[in-house]
Amino acid sequence: MKNIISNKIFKDSGIWRLDGGKDIDYSDGSEHENYLNKILKSATDLSSDSDELTALAKDWTSEYHLSKKRAQLLNSFEFDKSSSVLEVGCGCGAISRYLGETFDEVISIEGTFARAKLAKERTKDLETVNIVNAPFQDLNFIKKFDIIICVGVFEYSSAFISGKDPHEEALSYFSSLLKPDGCLLIAIENQFGLKYYSSGKEDHTNIMFDGIEGYPRFPKMARTFGKEEIINRIQRHFSNCDFYYPYPDYKIPSLILSQMAFSKINAAELIANFHKPRSNEYFNAPLFDETLALVELQANKSLDFFANSFLIIANKSEVSKISFPQLGVFHNNNRPPCYQTKTIIKEHLNKIIVEKDKNLEDISDSRITEKLSLQPTTSEWIDGNSLQLDLYSKSRIKEISLLELFSPCKIWLDSLKQISKLSKLNEEVDGKYVDYIWQNSIIKDKEIFFIDTEWMLNSKISIKALAIRSIFHFLVKTRNISDLTQNLKSTSLYSLIISIGKALNLEFLSKDFDDFYNIEILMNQDSQKAANKLFLLMYVKYTWFFELSGSLKSLTKNILIILKGYVSRMIYILKRVFFIQ
Repeated sequence: MKNIISNKIFKDSGIWRLDGGKDIDYSDGSEHENYLNKILKSATDLSSDSDELTALAKDWTSEYHLSKKRAQLLNSFEFDKSSSVLEVGCGCGAISRYLGETFDEVISIEGTFARAKLAKERTKDLETVNIVNAPFQDLNFIKKFDIIICVGVFEYSSAFISGKDPHEEALSYFSSLLKPDGCLLIAIENQFGLKYYSSGKEDHTNIMFDGIEGYPRFPKMARTFGKEEIINRIQRHFSNCDFYYPYPDYKIPSLILSQMAFSKINAAELIANFHKPRSNEYFNAPLFDETLALVELQANKSLDFFANSFLIIANKSEVSKISFPQLGVFHNNNRPPCYQTKTIIKEHLNKIIVEKDKNLEDISDSRITEKLSLQPTTSEWIDGNSLQLDLYSKSRIKEISLLELFSPCKIWLDSLKQISKLSKLNEEVDGKYVDYIWQNSIIKDKEIFFIDTEWMLNSKISIKALAIRSIFHFLVKTRNISDLTQNLKSTSLYSLIISIGKALNLEFLSKDFDDFYNIEILMNQDSQKAANKLFLLMYVKYTWFFELSGSLKSLTKNILIILKGYVSRMIYILKRVFFIQ
């Protein structure tokens, strides 16, 4: 370190400290930091994609520091491993860990000693990372760097840097520390993110609309910027910049889209799948439906302006040292590790290709069960709204009848009947169609396309069970709509499914519901988000029993299956809370 920093520094607990340096007053609270310290000291897997650490997150703060989603902000970019990297504001080391696994030389600066110790604990087995505890602006660097990483830090410039324009000072300082072809990577919230209009309080001041109003209340606190303003600021110090968009935000991203993606694909519905608040404590009841708003923003080419966060790569030369060789990447982490997938959206030979977990076939057989398997898929991107989204948008029309609302579904139903006929099956289809439900169906010019069909049931499935499954998922999607059409309001979910079936000329019998229950429970028994869905399944079964005097034996069997799922979920929660290994 002596050949990198000219200040007088010394080592303390494995951390480089500035002689006479001041500790920055920033903390998540001693309770949170003590919890993280306990976790990091006892964990056997400290890696950036650690499922062990991810499972031990018990609240928003620990999720932010432990979740494998943190590394998903960067792990789809391509870097030169030999690049020298300076990380400014490393916090508790989540990004530092990924950088240390990716590069040969990383200097990570943290102004708070308690957090620097946690970052050291997270990277203790990596020789590539040096943790420095000091205010970054007080350090005098001898050498220049290839890349500077600034995740969730630039917005705090006014709190820690003096001068007329602290953010301008920060950019100037970063530029001076980079080689002539160096890059600055900034991750920051968008001042005009859609969540701030809908329901979210400003992330730093916890005041609704504070950023949208220009931060008039606390000028010395953190502040973010809109796209045009931050571009103008960056271009005063860098040759150019590239924008990327993490969803739901940069903190725990599941989806990363490039700027080019917005001109190549209809991304609104994809974004809606990841456009969720991170923590209820920061959100009021939504002021409008974000899914429908995203569709309208797409139509007006404004998705980038209202993105919740930016990931910006500012380049000192015309050619960037960092590349993103696809249009977008999204991860499905809401499953057990063996079923988690990564999907790449890329352009190839003038076509947009969707490639899901291309190495899936090379991973162990733990992904395969006796009844259900997960398949790698490669398909062409189909632009257009899903059948479910079309139904969702029309479900607010006051006087719309069930027959009129669900009439587009007849094309979907006829398609499955044709598949059954060609396969010489009696109102059944092959198990590979288990996910051919409305949310994975796009109708264009009266032709239907099925997308995202990764699951395979290792048995036949009845068309009626598939119809019930489609209806159920649609009703789950609409259950919180306040101005839902009267014809979709019912105290009996079971009766409503029966009525929608009749609108499609389908008469559902108890066997069809049994088939549906068995499929749905099979596909959700290990999901971290299964509890709510299983509760709704139990609700369907419960009302069905009392309305139609169904078999007590059948009901008891299904309730026991559901209770087993709840017990598994409770054991999972207890492990996270009490560290049971």
